[in-house]
Amino acid sequence: MAEFKRAQVCVTTIAVTCLAAVIVILRFIARYMTVKSELTADDWLTVVAIILTICSMAVNLIMIGTGLGRNMSDLKGEEVARLMQIVLADEYLYVLNLTIIKLSILSMYRRLFPSRTIRVATVVLGGISVTWALSYIVVISLQCMPLQKWWQPETEGTCLDLFAIYLGNAIPNIFTDVSILALPITQVWRLQVRLWQRIVLIGIFLLGSFVVFISIYRLILLLQINPTNVSRSLEPALTWAHIEMATAVISASLPTIRPVLVHICRSIGLSQFVSSKGGRSRGISLPERSNQKTTDTAPLSSRATINREGSDWLQSDHVMKETDVVCHLCDSAAGLCGEHISNKSGSRPIITKTTEIHHEYECGDRGDSDSTSQKQGEIQAYSAV
Repeated sequence: MAEFKRAQVCVTTIAVTCLAAVIVILRFIARYMTVKSELTADDWLTVVAIILTICSMAVNLIMIGTGLGRNMSDLKGEEVARLMQIVLADEYLYVLNLTIIKLSILSMYRRLFPSRTIRVATVVLGGISVTWALSYIVVISLQCMPLQKWWQPETEGTCLDLFAIYLGNAIPNIFTDVSILALPITQVWRLQVRLWQRIVLIGIFLLGSFVVFISIYRLILLLQINPTNVSRSLEPALTWAHIEMATAVISASLPTIRPVLVHICRSIGLSQFVSSKGGRSRGISLPERSNQKTTDTAPLSSRATINREGSDWLQSDHVMKETDVVCHLCDSAAGLCGEHISNKSGSRPIITKTTEIHHEYECGDRGDSDSTSQKQGEIQAYSAV
């Protein structure tokens, strides 16, 4: 690889990693602005993902310094062996990081969309993702018998077909990516907001489709590898593998950073593009969750149902005092709110869905029971299963 190309690859690798790190930082700032100190599983999984992405950046830079992109004939035997060992380590990082990112996104869906369909789908896709990761780790660990033959081709033994390994890895990876991207579309489409708002929200969640295109392009590059000159022909695929990881981290965090963007718009005088009081909101609020404890009673419709397995909940117009309230699917501008209410006696939760909320009403701001009833209108409660 020419020196200019080597420098270009290094700059690209560092740049996408730094961008991913900045987006993750903005994610945590946004989370602090909305729920203060409460962080959930998807946040911590994102931290693990960005750490693994930084490790992947370091590995890629080491590979370039070792000889990645150069012809095999220009490398010494020990350089080839070291390079192939690092390539193997990078494969482990790749599959582990992508799995963590998939689980982070699925965990975020469970937080934002507390429906039974989403919960079941996230468990299924999470199981498929973990199974894919474990299977690929086993395959690359046994791709050569003995494994030493991977970095020392002259060693006696056999190796699996490299192209079959890459193809078998890419197909489940792309399938789970597409499935995860499509999962929230039906939930967002059901939101009672304007059509253009639903389209924009769906577009935000589909930003991760760029990751799918990168995965497909990476597969094409892998299928073009020259087995007799792996050190040179493998460079584009490994570079795009790192870009895929960094882009996946960015895509997993973009739907959460709206509060920061709103704050920036207001600070530079672009408040007309975000929600404003006293009028209809022009901004779009992604589903979010906030916690609050209240000692008021929460009026419910008489259609509230009793827990299927039996509990202390009564089919009445009020919930017991001292309830813990967690709000889901909250978009005060759009008039959509949901609440997850459970009392302190240990009974199972009830999921509520509220519609036709005045745009100035803050989710979780209950006030007295009478005023709350006027603001919320009709509430339907369902047993969580």
